[in-house]
Amino acid sequence: MDVNRRQLPGMAGALGGMAALGGCAGFNRPATETSNDVLTFTTWGTENELAGFERAIAGFEAANNGSTVQLNVVPYAEMFENIDAQLQSGNAPDIFRGIYTNLGVYAGREQLLDLSPYFDDSFGSKFTDQMWQAVKYGGTPYGVPHHTEAESASSRAPADYRRDKTRRIDVQ
Repeated sequence: MDVNRRQLPGMAGALGGMAALGGCAGFNRPATETSNDVLTFTTWGTENELAGFERAIAGFEAANNGSTVQLNVVPYAEMFENIDAQLQSGNAPDIFRGIYTNLGVYAGREQLLDLSPYFDDSFGSKFTDQMWQAVKYGGTPYGVPHHTEAESASSRAPADYRRDKTRRIDVQ
């Protein structure tokens, strides 16, 4: 299934949208098919986070011949004021990194793309139930879980990781 630039404005809330682009089969094209699509992705991040996004972008571009992702890095303090203004003006990036508490606001205003046609039935099982539910509004996924903060390091067990893929660790 092809996704063009005009179908993606709502995907702006894709909370780790690069994970969707890099891992969702619905976004992949056969190697012989080309595209002149340019997607814009706005985020904030640490040096390591940005390096990860750059690797995901390179992988997406390699898998989608002719597609380009333009990375726009902004300070966190300016992120949502800019996104709000861009959404209101109709000039939002195709994809942006969001926070879970904003997803319902944007989805409720119909500013995000329903991503369910791009996910197979097992996609949500790649995340904890809490993480998968956090990117849904009214039962519809509008984002992809993405969590990089180390807040759980002070707790006794990992909070936001697949329980079947991790073991309990005690942090003193």
